[in-house]
Amino acid sequence: MAISFVYFCVCDSQKQKNKTRLLDEVVRFIGFVKSELNYRNSDYESLYEISRGEGYKYITFEDKKIGLDRCADDKVSAEFSAFIEKIGTTDGEGQLSMCEEYRERFADILNSQRQKEKEKLRVNAAVSVMGALSVFIFFL
Repeated sequence: MAISFVYFCVCDSQKQKNKTRLLDEVVRFIGFVKSELNYRNSDYESLYEISRGEGYKYITFEDKKIGLDRCADDKVSAEFSAFIEKIGTTDGEGQLSMCEEYRERFADILNSQRQKEKEKLRVNAAVSVMGALSVFIFFL
């Protein structure tokens, strides 16, 4: 039982790390989109084609739509979808300010996620040590 609990803690830690990596990738992607809009004045199709070749792990490119991997929670997916839907809907300055607004939103979510990850890692490390000690004592 203690081993399965330790395994659960490790899996939970990995999920937290994946969420953090996803959010970090989203912030970088929005920065990429902003620079593409600023320097090339790219439309959605151009952004799709250019960003598709950038090797993103958590951002998906299917059926000419940019989306997020399944590991994203509903709130993050909804925010990202709202960002993607607004690409190309205003003038150049509006697009740049929209990118900056969403980049700040996701940066705040990323910072919050990093705090959660740190807390989970501390708790999971303590629980893992306790679980290992209890297994060790059990076999004595």
